Amino acid sequence: MGRYRTFESKKDEQNYDAAIWWVLWLISLAILIYTAYHQIHEFNLTHSDNYVIAKYMVANGHEAASYTDENGVYYYFNITQMNAIHDEDTIKMYYKDDIALAVPRCSFLRWAPAWSIFLPALIGCSVLLWKIYHRNYNG
Repeated sequence: MGRYRTFESKKDEQNYDAAIWWVLWLISLAILIYTAYHQIHEFNLTHSDNYVIAKYMVANGHEAASYTDENGVYYYFNITQMNAIHDEDTIKMYYKDDIALAVPRCSFLRWAPAWSIFLPALIGCSVLLWKIYHRNYNG
């Protein structure tokens, strides 16, 4: 076989040209679905009535929140790199049923990179796939 690939049909050539774009399209879609799921989950948590006011602290570049309930149980939450919205020394931690799974409300900066990178990638891959499958093969 030579340096150039030969195809038996137009469909084989389209499938070969489109393979990498389908993979990138699926990866972008999966990341956007994952991001949307977590945003919706956070929205539902922050609009519920279950939250605690925890102590916010920063030590050695690590952000953390701690809370002690009325029974004396101590909870510690590592919130580093979550871009959590907080006051100087307190933070609201939201939970559904188990306080040990509480999370803070996050700023838009946590979600912006995923949307600004993978939404254009998804649109770009969609356009390229459309062009591949609607290519003019006359000549």
